[in-house]
Amino acid sequence: MKKTAAIVAVLIALAAWWATTRRQAPGVARLVQLTPPDSAFSARSRKPSRAEPSQSRAAETAAPSEAPAHPGAYSQVPPSQSAGRPIKASPAPDAAAQLHTLEEILASKNDNDPRLDSDLKTLTPQARILFRGKYRQLPTERRNERGTIVFLLSRNPTSPEDWAFLRQVVGESPCLSLDDCSREEKSHDPHRELGVDVTLAYPQMVALNQAEQLLEKSGKTSATGQEALRVIQSARTSQSPLVARKAAELSGRF
Repeated sequence: MKKTAAIVAVLIALAAWWATTRRQAPGVARLVQLTPPDSAFSARSRKPSRAEPSQSRAAETAAPSEAPAHPGAYSQVPPSQSAGRPIKASPAPDAAAQLHTLEEILASKNDNDPRLDSDLKTLTPQARILFRGKYRQLPTERRNERGTIVFLLSRNPTSPEDWAFLRQVVGESPCLSLDDCSREEKSHDPHRELGVDVTLAYPQMVALNQAEQLLEKSGKTSATGQEALRVIQSARTSQSPLVARKAAELSGRF
């Protein structure tokens, strides 16, 4: 009985407060009634109202198609409509860890690092975005490092963005010198020419070799095989003679 009486008393008090609020400030009472609590659930679920178009346009403008390779750049969630400011979640730990491992391997210049076939064998979708961003951040003269990233991303392409990236790589302008990709290096050593050419075209050759392996494994009629053939076709128009020859050879085989 005491518990029931307490509940009745609380309800009477709330009814009195509500009646007073509506008489004094009906606009405020309506706002209290319609605005959900500023919680994580309401921030995710409530749709933006017509009064908030500037926030929606700002969010669309600020969202790039491929963000830079900073792990924190992928941790933002949509802005809270009730609070009016963005909320940042923690970076995805798996993607951030894989990017950190990649950077350690690139800094060590160890192509035989066992983590390439363990920690980085299966990349998360977010890590793939970070790796593509890292590739674009590297100077074009960093041929070995760029080739390593292409190898990791082409080992098991999983999205249209992966395949588009590989087509972009094989279609890049040729690097003319390890010191400066925009200036041709003059070499008078005939025995050094082939090795230099392979190094200069290393990212493109890696992409083509991986496309070849995927075709051998999946067959050219599979979805993977069709995408691999598109990569090869893109490489046929390369301005690098070495890349174009390799692409023509693979086109003849498949």
